[in-house]
Amino acid sequence: MTYKEFLVTCLLQGREPLDYLMPQLAFEEIDDQAEYTTEDIAYYVSKSDRTIRRWFSNGYIKAKSKNPWISQGIDVKEALYNEFKKEIMTRFNGGKKY
Repeated sequence: MTYKEFLVTCLLQGREPLDYLMPQLAFEEIDDQAEYTTEDIAYYVSKSDRTIRRWFSNGYIKAKSKNPWISQGIDVKEALYNEFKKEIMTRFNGGKKY
């Protein structure tokens, strides 16, 4: 399930996505349409700038620009969802392992 599919599932089931997403603060504060640098993303996910650059290089985060690395908020959220998918889906399924 992708991040967008997760949002649709929550909508259809009448659930609030933020109750399950993590890190919750990042999902609350990141604007889907805004652009974020490696420094911005590192701040939201508590990782080093170097790690975020590696995520871009490996295609883990979709890049809108490569010099400097910039990503759109929705793509950052997709990467965060993938990073924490097991935990998110375990919470979503009432504690049952995903």
